[in-house]
Amino acid sequence: MDNPLSLVPSEGNANEFPVLKAFQEYIDAEQAKARKRMLGLSVFFIVLLSVVVVTFVLILTTVLNRNQSLSDRLLDYALREREKISVVQAPAPAAAPQSQPSADIVKTLIERMEKEQAEMKAAFERQRKDAERNAAEQERARNEEMTRIRAELAKERENAKREAKRKSEIERHRRRLYPDYYRMEEASDDLPIPPPASAYKRRIQPVETPSSSHATVEGQLPPPQKRKPASPLSDIKPVTYFNVDDDDSVPFLIETPKQNK
Repeated sequence: MDNPLSLVPSEGNANEFPVLKAFQEYIDAEQAKARKRMLGLSVFFIVLLSVVVVTFVLILTTVLNRNQSLSDRLLDYALREREKISVVQAPAPAAAPQSQPSADIVKTLIERMEKEQAEMKAAFERQRKDAERNAAEQERARNEEMTRIRAELAKERENAKREAKRKSEIERHRRRLYPDYYRMEEASDDLPIPPPASAYKRRIQPVETPSSSHATVEGQLPPPQKRKPASPLSDIKPVTYFNVDDDDSVPFLIETPKQNK
């Protein structure tokens, strides 16, 4: 079999290359050692793996056996206890009296449950009544507040109407006492408003003509407007004594207007 790492040809004179032959022998020896080492490692790992597997199998088997033995002991203990109970209760001739305490316990439990249920029902009714009473009180308070607000609004409207009526009575009384004053006031409102003083300023512009070298042209003025005539009643101020803060007050004195001299 040819060696792939052979440096010396198989046929021919191998003695012609002693160095190559020695090196080839060294390579062959190393390969043999490597094969032996690999074979030993393979065997070692196989044995180690087998030992690990066997160890785990033994541990698992031991645990299962212990569990099984524990289960068997528990089952035996339960069976023995059951047999003891059956043996003790078997000779009893009459088991009817044993049911009386159970009936009493059941009756006591039923009475307790009924009592608790009654207490819960009473508490629920009490809470419901409290809630209804609170709701009724809130509704009553809301209605009282709305009634008070409506009364205040009605009072404010009545006061406003009374104040407006009082002012209209005062105005009618003044117009009845001083008709000339109010007639002049209405007439003055209809008069045109005089223009401002700046509108009367004249703008003089020179006219460059030989005939009128010194002539001036007067600026255009706005058309004359009627001014408010002086009236002897212009300084009249109606004076009447009314108590503004008192709704039941009536005019009791009229001051004579002062005439212009």
